[in-house]
Amino acid sequence: MHGPPGESRKSRTNAPLYLAWTTFAVLTGVVLLGILVKTSGHFVYSLDDPYIHLALARRIAQGHYGLNAGEFSSPSSSVLWPFLLAPFATQAHADWLPLIVNLVCACALLFVFDRIVADALDASGRRLGLAAHSLLLLSFLVGTNLVGLVFLGLEHVLQALTLAVIAAGLLRELTRRTAPGWLILTLVLTPLIRYDDLPIALLASAWLFARGHRARASLALAGALAGLAAFSGFLVHLGLPALPGSVLLKLASDAPGSPLARLAGNLRTSLTHPAGLALLAVAIWLLRLAWLRRSELGLRRLAVLGAVAIGVHLVTGRYGWFHRYEMYIVCFSWCLATGLRLRDAAPLRSRRFEALAFAAMWALTVPMYGWDLRRIPGASSDIFSQQGQMARFASSGVLGPVAVNDIGLVAFRRDGYVLDMWGLASSEAFHARLASRDSSWMASLTRRHDVGLVMLYESWFATVPPSWQKLGELRLTATPTIVSSDRVSFFATTPAAAQQLAPALRDFARSLPGSATFVAVE
Repeated sequence: MHGPPGESRKSRTNAPLYLAWTTFAVLTGVVLLGILVKTSGHFVYSLDDPYIHLALARRIAQGHYGLNAGEFSSPSSSVLWPFLLAPFATQAHADWLPLIVNLVCACALLFVFDRIVADALDASGRRLGLAAHSLLLLSFLVGTNLVGLVFLGLEHVLQALTLAVIAAGLLRELTRRTAPGWLILTLVLTPLIRYDDLPIALLASAWLFARGHRARASLALAGALAGLAAFSGFLVHLGLPALPGSVLLKLASDAPGSPLARLAGNLRTSLTHPAGLALLAVAIWLLRLAWLRRSELGLRRLAVLGAVAIGVHLVTGRYGWFHRYEMYIVCFSWCLATGLRLRDAAPLRSRRFEALAFAAMWALTVPMYGWDLRRIPGASSDIFSQQGQMARFASSGVLGPVAVNDIGLVAFRRDGYVLDMWGLASSEAFHARLASRDSSWMASLTRRHDVGLVMLYESWFATVPPSWQKLGELRLTATPTIVSSDRVSFFATTPAAAQQLAPALRDFARSLPGSATFVAVE
């Protein structure tokens, strides 16, 4: 399987990458076609969240940080992502921009993983047949949910790319004893892409310090911490909390109890999730490798670094929402474990424990993520039929300020004021919701912002103000794939608003796609 005698090394190493790129293009095209079919030709992401970043990016391009003009807010889960989108966020068809960026990052990620494989083979002097090399890249493509991440429209593909670059840099240092500038820059930037990356940046900096790159490791550590501190200072300067709203919401939604109890709960979740079990198998293999290679201090420390990074996720990380929360550590584990394994000249079949660990990682992640691709068109249809129709109605020109609990598409499509009742884009609503025991805060906020229409999931709130008049429900006609509820309740906050909204809602109901219907309250 090594090819004919005259075959060049370049053709042997590039063919699997070209196959991976082609497979990625085909899978992406099939999923995109499925989305367009499900949404009658409208491209929509499989979550509402990317539209939050797009709305924020548009405001950044206009010189303001927040979703509503004149009101500061920090709804983004990433520091850098909205700024990367901002230069083009005011252009026509800006909603395609995250998809384009993700496609480029995904191709770059496959390239980096292929380089990790090639560098490891060079370091060990081993040869890998075309079939095995191709299978490895295709497994990485599916086992990191790369196609699924692309259609989320969020920063997760870029996050996976930066962590693959970090893994490549650490593995290269293990062989060449150099810490290139691109590795240091990536360590500085990666926590600004996702806060989840900070532990890996800290561990990698410590590893480089222990390897003798003290100045560069210190620079990476100081830069990573300074970047996050500067952003927190920026938020405080605007009168906001030091952490973004998405981070605060996740912290507030954690199970009650002591920090130790919450960590134990996260660990239990990890040990019942297929990805968590796969990560645990890789962590155990890395620790075993460190034990067996005690004489190779650098390799031993790098294996421990990988195991600790996985352990941090097992006790603090999350899962779900098309697997976007665990994919950063899954990608980092794929890259690090593959690079370390291929540096070893011992045949795989001679090490049964190792074979079991890698088989577990493959069996628990690749089929799950591959099978999940079929859900993406349905999820996009959910967003189109629910948040997309809410956004269309809110942008019809007959309304003043509106309030919602899923703010993405509505804020992106609408120029007027949008109040976020859940609190992601409104620290005022966030604190009021947590502090109040009844619905009085909802009535107070909507009066303060002159909101006439409220569109929300009733199941997310214990009760709604009795003064509000329920006008009807926007309902999905099929079982939802991703949204929290198949129905959104529409409320008028005043009798005058109810009278104004009645004829507009009748027109709205007649114009809905077949995937949604509006049931008015008689």
